[in-house]
Amino acid sequence: MKEHYRFTVPISAIRVATLAHAKKAAAGPVLPVLKSRQAGEVFLAETDGSMIPTVTMATEAPDRRKTRKVIWKEAKVVLARPMGAAKSLYGATFGHARMAGVLWRKTAEAWGEPGYTHGLGDGAPWIVPQFNHHFGRRAFKHTGEYLVDFYHVYEKLGLVREAHRKDQRWLGRQLQRLKDNEAPKVLRSLKPLCEPAAKGDKAFARIAHRYILDRKDHLDYKGALEKGWPIGSGEVESAHGSVLQSRLKINGAKWSLPTAEAMAQLRVLRANDLWETFWNTNYGI
Repeated sequence: MKEHYRFTVPISAIRVATLAHAKKAAAGPVLPVLKSRQAGEVFLAETDGSMIPTVTMATEAPDRRKTRKVIWKEAKVVLARPMGAAKSLYGATFGHARMAGVLWRKTAEAWGEPGYTHGLGDGAPWIVPQFNHHFGRRAFKHTGEYLVDFYHVYEKLGLVREAHRKDQRWLGRQLQRLKDNEAPKVLRSLKPLCEPAAKGDKAFARIAHRYILDRKDHLDYKGALEKGWPIGSGEVESAHGSVLQSRLKINGAKWSLPTAEAMAQLRVLRANDLWETFWNTNYGI
């Protein structure tokens, strides 16, 4: 604006305009219609959560700044794409797990009807029920299996190795057993190392044992590797940085929850290359 029209737009005006667009994006998230894929394709579907700082303030206080309280809220990011596609579609919400599950399914269905869905993510308790509901074998028109991100298991076993002074060969052996679908052998190796429960979050072997035991039905790394499918959810973890955190976690930024939700939807529009569609839908003549 300064270069072409010789005037400067105040930062406050940019903020107001951006927030107005963000609120429109939050009111009606835009997803493209990409149903040109072949029916029965294998889809990749990933999800993950990360914490974003939000603030609350007492509206009746004379100086609201003195009542400001920072509350970290989980933003859930979902993505889906056909296995051979170069780019995913993203969705994001600060809402509850059911909302994330519906959004997750919609990002997949924008591509078309999958034949099989390869799910990936960490071991958060909310993920598997949502995957099974929207993509699992009992889900309407869907079939798929969820796989716990391999590197989350790797991290927990790495902490066990350090805490119990095991050598790198011990860790490598456990990781290979996981890739060979021999999780029971890993559990047997961990059992004698399990610390007393009183050690709490320092009971690394106990935590790893419980983590693997509770997720034993979602550790088919051998099957995924044989098909050439990913076993790590790095794509969605990277999306947290590029889609949300690069804007919502900049230094000094604190958001009210409605504003954070609106900005998240604006960031998703950008990541999905849907700005023109959004603009024409809301402002087109």
